Amino acid sequence: MSISNESVPEPKPVSGPSAIARENISPTLSLKAASRITDSIIYGLCGPDGAVFYVGQTRSARSRMASHRNVRTKNAALRERLDALRGKVRVVILQRNPTDLNAAERRHIARYGDQLVNLVGADHWSWSTNSDVPWAAGTGILCPSAFALQRTPEHMKPAIREAMSRMSVKERCAFELRVLMDLPIGFRLRFDRWCEIAGPKMLAVLEA
Repeated sequence: MSISNESVPEPKPVSGPSAIARENISPTLSLKAASRITDSIIYGLCGPDGAVFYVGQTRSARSRMASHRNVRTKNAALRERLDALRGKVRVVILQRNPTDLNAAERRHIARYGDQLVNLVGADHWSWSTNSDVPWAAGTGILCPSAFALQRTPEHMKPAIREAMSRMSVKERCAFELRVLMDLPIGFRLRFDRWCEIAGPKMLAVLEA
């Protein structure tokens, strides 16, 4: 089914590496099937569980899907994921023929946030390593909100994510600290490394 630029709703941000969004807007395709697409596309890569781990754009699906199939990329995190999922990678078409490929890609990257292995996020922030986002502490280190969302009922997550997406950087830093302090002490102890890395960055923002 062709998805026009107008028919695609504005993507909603998802925050935290474990606030996983699974794609249900259209059937997933194999890399081989996706390579037959002739439109310019914004696409997501996912595993058998449907959780999108990479968002990309291309005007040549045949060439791009061949690169994914042969695991040709400078992105180490993406290379590792593709290698682990050989033969099981699925493609979801997020948008066809957008007026502005770059802007459309940024919107969809913003939707999935740091569940992605994209090197650059919606506001030109790295989602995988050395992020400029004050509350991010690097690959594999959850921020408090991501940890809390893991334990949040599914029906409550959209409203929480929407509220988070509207926060300023300073508001988000304060929010992360509130979430951390609301966690049981046993869970809070897991965030020593996060505090060590993200703490000084957030403190600088909050004191500005």
